[in-house]
Amino acid sequence: MRSIPATAVAALSAAVLSLAGGNAVAYPGAKASSSLTGVHFGVIDLRPDDGQAAGFSTVAGDAQLRTMYRWPDGKDSLDVPPLQPGQIGSDGSTAFAGTLGNYGGLYAGAEINYATYDGREHIATADQRLTITLAPRSALSLAGTSNASAQPDLGGVNLFNTASVDNFIDIRNFSSPSVYVSFKHWADSRFLGIESKNFALIYANPSDQPLLIEVNFRIETHASTPIIPEPGSYAMMGAGLLLIGALGKRKRGTRA
Repeated sequence: MRSIPATAVAALSAAVLSLAGGNAVAYPGAKASSSLTGVHFGVIDLRPDDGQAAGFSTVAGDAQLRTMYRWPDGKDSLDVPPLQPGQIGSDGSTAFAGTLGNYGGLYAGAEINYATYDGREHIATADQRLTITLAPRSALSLAGTSNASAQPDLGGVNLFNTASVDNFIDIRNFSSPSVYVSFKHWADSRFLGIESKNFALIYANPSDQPLLIEVNFRIETHASTPIIPEPGSYAMMGAGLLLIGALGKRKRGTRA
């Protein structure tokens, strides 16, 4: 019985492996976006009859914008004064973050770009920190709206899409960091999270001395979609391996 040449078997093996490894595609990707809007500060006089005006003053502040895409190959960061608008973006706007130029006005987004995506996570964050002196017997009020959207591509295979948003705000006492008030807003693409929430925080200084406090704003977005071989690739690879095994067995039988 004639046997198939070894060169033919090798060529078939290479073709099967090539088809199995080279036919991977990215399923439609997830996208996430986040922002804080309408943020405003106020002051409450805890002792209107004491003859001392309530108030607060900003001592210092900064903002930092960061994007990470195809980690660890690409990452950018930008430091921005708190009252100056700024934005960073990368890789066809698949990850971007910015500040609107006012206290608490932040936005960020992460989205899968099918043309360049290689299966790693895209992340965008925006942070702003303010140091404030709060006058004696005064309370600082902080209010605004947190917006979050975390969703898969509705035309794709939702099981393989992941997107999330995490917005966080807190006010802390420098001398007692464990004493704080906070707001947290989280959204996840598994639950098609698209919503806006109003927030309101109050931090009081009932003492007779000025109080140094810190206000932190943070928004973070993530998006990723695993690159998965098409089902046909698995079938072709399996059929090819079975064929190679059969050819090898037939060749051994011929030699015997």
